[in-house]
Formats: sequence, C-alpha cells, structure tokens
Amino acid sequence: MFTKIINAHSRSVYNSFSIHRTMNAQHLMTVLVVLCTFASGQGSFFQNETDLVDAMVSAVMRCKNIPGMSVSMVRGGDFFAKGYGHARLDPPLNWTSQTPAYLASVGKAFTSALLGVLMTETRNTANSFYWDTKLSSIFGDDFRLTNDYLRTEMTIKDLLSHRTGLSDTDVYTGIQRIGRAEFVKRLQYLPTLSPFREQWIFNNLLYAIAGHVGEKRTGQGYESLVNSKIVAALGMSQASCGTEIYPTSSQTNYALPYHFKNGKLEVGDSRIYKIGDVGPAGCVSASAEDLGKWVQFMASGGKTANQTQLIHPDLFKEITKAQRLLDESSVSRFTLDSDYPVSASGTWYGLGWYGGYYRGHKRLLHPGNRYGYSAVVGFFPDKNAGFSISINGPWYNDYRTYLSPLSYVLSDIILGENQWLDNNTVCSFPAPYKNPSSIVPLNRSMPRDETIPIETPKYVGIYQSRVFGTMTIGQINGQILTFQMNSAGIGNLSIISRADGSFRMIFNELLNDVVGSDCSLQFGSFNNESYQSVKVASNCFYTTYEYKKGVEFEELEDKSAAVPLSKWSALGVCLFVAISLMCT
Repeated sequence: MFTKIINAHSRSVYNSFSIHRTMNAQHLMTVLVVLCTFASGQGSFFQNETDLVDAMVSAVMRCKNIPGMSVSMVRGGDFFAKGYGHARLDPPLNWTSQTPAYLASVGKAFTSALLGVLMTETRNTANSFYWDTKLSSIFGDDFRLTNDYLRTEMTIKDLLSHRTGLSDTDVYTGIQRIGRAEFVKRLQYLPTLSPFREQWIFNNLLYAIAGHVGEKRTGQGYESLVNSKIVAALGMSQASCGTEIYPTSSQTNYALPYHFKNGKLEVGDSRIYKIGDVGPAGCVSASAEDLGKWVQFMASGGKTANQTQLIHPDLFKEITKAQRLLDESSVSRFTLDSDYPVSASGTWYGLGWYGGYYRGHKRLLHPGNRYGYSAVVGFFPDKNAGFSISINGPWYNDYRTYLSPLSYVLSDIILGENQWLDNNTVCSFPAPYKNPSSIVPLNRSMPRDETIPIETPKYVGIYQSRVFGTMTIGQINGQILTFQMNSAGIGNLSIISRADGSFRMIFNELLNDVVGSDCSLQFGSFNNESYQSVKVASNCFYTTYEYKKGVEFEELEDKSAAVPLSKWSALGVCLFVAISLMCT
C-alpha cells in the first residue's frame, strides 16, 4: 500500500517539477521530507503530530524514570510506530519500532480473537462452535463443578467476560505446570466469590481454560495456534506467543523488565516471570510495528491488511459488545469525571476488552502489567483508529498514572481532538485536576508485630491446594518461621497475633520488591498440637489462597476419600465371594 502511495506521489512531484523548474530548495526539501516519511512506514501522520508524540514521550520517560518505550498509532491507512530509550541497559540496547516486549494481560484479547477465528473457520459445519457453546459439551466429564447449574450453563463467553463468579488462581509465585487439561478438572476446587453472571471478577485461570477450548477443538497447542492463526496471519513479524515470557538467550533483541532498587534501575529476576499454564491470559510479546498491525486488525472489524475477514462480523460484534459491568474499582481506572476538561469512561467488559467512551467516541482498550512490563492497546471501532504503548519499567508502575495520560495524547491525535495535556500535566496527572492525595488507596496497613517467642513446631509443615499449589512452612533454629509459596514466593514470617495465628509475610527473595511486607497469612484448624490449614490474605495477590495439610497438589482426589471407597469395594468383593461359596 505504501509503495503505491510513494509511486503516485513521486509522479506528482516529477510533473510538478517539470512545470515549475524554478522550484526553490526549500520547497524541494519539503517534498523530500514527505517522501522519507512515507518510506519510513509512518504513513501520512503530520510532522507536528509525530513531533508532539516525541515531546510527550520524552517528558513521560524522564519524569517516570522509564528505561524504554514503544508507541504506535493507526488512523485509517495512516501508520506510525517508533521506539524510544533502551530495551536493555547493560549493555545498552536501543528500543526501536521492531523491539518486542511482553504485553501481559493485553494478550487476553488474542485469546478471544483466536477463538473467533476458529469459530469462523468451522462456521456452519459439523464442528462448529460459538460464544454461547456450553463448556460441558466441549470438556465432557472432565468439566467438574460443585454447582450443577454452573456446570451445565457455563459458556465460552462466560470465561472471556470474567462473569463466572469463581476466584482466580495463583499466577504470581511460579506454580508448577500440570497442563491446562488438568486445571479443567480442578475448577471444582476454585472458591466461589459471587453468584453466576452477577459480578465481574478478573480471572487469569479461566482465560487459560478458554485457551484450552481452542486446543480441544483443533488438537493443537494454544501457543502454536496463536502464532499461526493471529501472529503470522497479520504479518506480526517480531511477535511471538510462548510458554516463557522472559526473553530467552536467543531473544537478544527483546526488551528486559526493570525494577527500581536502591535508587537505581535493576533488571528483573527471570524466576518471577513464570506464567505456568495460564499463557492464554497473556503470552504475547510484540513490537510497536506488530501492535500497529494488531490495532489495524481490531479497528477494521477483524480484517487483515489485504481485507481478508478472519473473524465473521457477527462473531466480532460479540467481542466488542458489553458483556458484564465492571466493579467500582475498575471503573475508576478509566474514568475522567467532571473535574477534568474532557470526559472518559470504562464501565463494562467485552471479550478480552474493557469498553467505554472517550470524548464521546466508543473506545475499547486493555492494559497489562507484569513486574516492570506494562502495556496498553486501545482502538476506536467507529473511527478505524487506535494506539499502543509499551514500557519495560520501572516496577512498580500502574496504568492510571504511567500509561493513561500518554494514551489520551495519542487518542486526541488520531481522533483530531484538541490536546488538553501538555509536557507538565502529562507527568503530574491526575494533578492539577485531582489532588493525588485525595485519591485514597486501599488500606494495606499492618498491625504491629508481637515480639514474644513462638512455638514453631505447631506451624511447620507442608500445606497444599489443588489450585494454588504448595506452601511450605519451615523454621530456623527453632525460632524463625520461613515460608515458600511454590517456586518464587520465599521469605520469613513475623507474628502479628498469637491469638488468631496471623503473621506478616516478609518476602526476602525474588518477590520482595513486588509484594514487600504488605502480605499476611493466618493459620487455622488446630488439631493434634499443630495447625492444619493456612490462608494467604487477599491483599497479597488479589484473592485469598488457602492451603491444607493432607492435600497433594498433584493428586486430583483426596487420599482420605479414597480409603473408605477401597474398604467398601473390598467388602463388596468379600460378600460376593461368601455368597458364591454358600450357593455352591
């Protein structure tokens, strides 16, 4: 497309030059700048627009200590993609428009798109399936839930819209891989937090189950499907979906994540970037150029650059349609109320996208965040326009203050709206419109610790869960209690209250700059002079994790439940033999 534009423009320039041989050097230079702009793949975004992006990005990176960033914009046929700063600091590696970076939860939209593609390919065939297809018809007897209504009525759409009412599982501490098929069987052990379809509850595990739907329907692995059906189909030449999200030794051009420690940026430890079996909740790494193509695909209603309709329009509508209203906390992330000079909202969730409006324009977007890696992709379906932003630190960063101000700048450019943020307010946001101190964070204050020695043996042991993995409580010199959650959650315990068995969790390795000392756990079910269960509070990882002794993560059923069964089976055999002997 760009070649045709360049050729047409070149002929126009040549004819003009033939007629006006007296064209001065300044006019000729202007023409050359335009030609170079097209040749660089930046479409027809005007110089003042790209200059504004450069200035705003520079301001945000400077005031937020961001090591590197990429930006893309799409407006009809116009295309802009550029990298800034460094993808790696030591040795330095510049971030270009072709530098891939991990996108975290932005990848959820790839799962809904993949299923939309597969539904389109099998449409009106014997193998067809749709958003409202029941999961029980796909997984059969492996789909086990304690609630019969959920088991018979839950659909693909319920998984993708976070409206099942089920709790999330642990995607933070390096839980052991057991396979997505195995997790389907374990959904029965997930806590229920709300009635079915009555509340929006973010759930990474259920996106993994949605990805497994694609595996069941095709017999191919999820990662392979995304790479062939989405990445390759859209020509996203630097993008990939893999089982590991931290760059491998061969991915030397990928951006690394950074944390701010002791006043300087340090690269994140690869061990905390394990996503286990939940790849469909976010497995994609992509460059600015890749994301520009992804935005074009979504903004055009599921069409490739050559106008091939990968997702049928009826199926695509469901992706961008309101499926469930958001909770109040999530709404606040995307809202600009009357205190701001413009309006914005985000009140509902579609299938892998948050939905709302910006300055009266319908907007779909999704941010993602994983220990330094942060990204957001958004598009305006009625304008065939959209944008992307990716950064590689520093942790801790959040969408509201790090990415949303710049997203407003990009949105105003592609929508043709007047800018309301400048080099200063893009950094101070939400000030001067809101006083940051008036935005009250969640109360994560902890009670003061007790200093009286504790009886460590009654706490020590291995506690497990079939969905949250393993919690091991150990001791040092009979005085200090230690904990290890799966492979990455390591630290010491400091008692808060002896009376209720509560402790502060002090992460002293790997996750210490991710969680810090804001976590707590509580022991329970005291029996035989020791505790039999332990719960990690929801203020650590956004949901409560409960582990018990006598439960084995790798075993699907309780061994204690199997014993009575074997006794009854043995009794049945004995009775059968006895009766047989009596009858002979």
